[in-house]
Amino acid sequence: MEDRPMRNICFVAGLTSLWLSGATTFTAAQPNQESQLLSILELSVKPGMIDEYEAGRKRVIERWAENDFSFPAQISVDDSGVYRQVSFRGGWADFERYDQENQALPGDFPAATAAVDHVRQSILRTRPDLSYVPANPRFPNSEAAFIRYVFIHLQPGQQAAAAETMRQISALRRRHDIQDGIIVTSSVVGHDSPMLLLRFHARDVEDYYAQRREIQERLGDEFTTLVRRMGQLARRIETSNNVWRRDLSYQ
Repeated sequence: MEDRPMRNICFVAGLTSLWLSGATTFTAAQPNQESQLLSILELSVKPGMIDEYEAGRKRVIERWAENDFSFPAQISVDDSGVYRQVSFRGGWADFERYDQENQALPGDFPAATAAVDHVRQSILRTRPDLSYVPANPRFPNSEAAFIRYVFIHLQPGQQAAAAETMRQISALRRRHDIQDGIIVTSSVVGHDSPMLLLRFHARDVEDYYAQRREIQERLGDEFTTLVRRMGQLARRIETSNNVWRRDLSYQ
């Protein structure tokens, strides 16, 4: 029988480097903010149809802006060409209001759907109690162009233990005054729950990796121990490097 906890422990060296850098830029991650729901759509575009999809998406953004659409949407794209949209909702009623506003838009809504092969949706809840927002961020939000996702798929029944471990990781970063933050969300409805999702922001991929060694040295063995503990609680851990597409996003 496969020993999953031991397999995840072996992944600690790589996982440690994943958690070392990133600039938190969403105010939703502030510890004093209330938790809210968010929707994550993963859109896989058909081969050879990226231009068609992006052209349609830009027209969608224009229509939202013209009609003062209420819900922001951040789009990024990963190395394999999957587009990931993160959209804050607030509460459950806002999911219905999102659909109502979309349906009420006047005229023919431009369809980028013909270019999309398939879509996968998850609903998550922001966890400001687990996130870390630095007092003095290393760079402003306007300079963030890279997003690192870490999907921690937990073993059943280990949500509380994983949350406590994440809380200790954020506290450790706070004690060492790390200038790069972590946005933490937890799964509510999704294809592979339970899950913690960590997001790190950086100027670009080179900037992200450049921060790893310095932060790791500052956090030391205590950090490595906490990451190893998280690995024991996980079924598997997945990562994704994403370029933030502000031209396809809506604020």
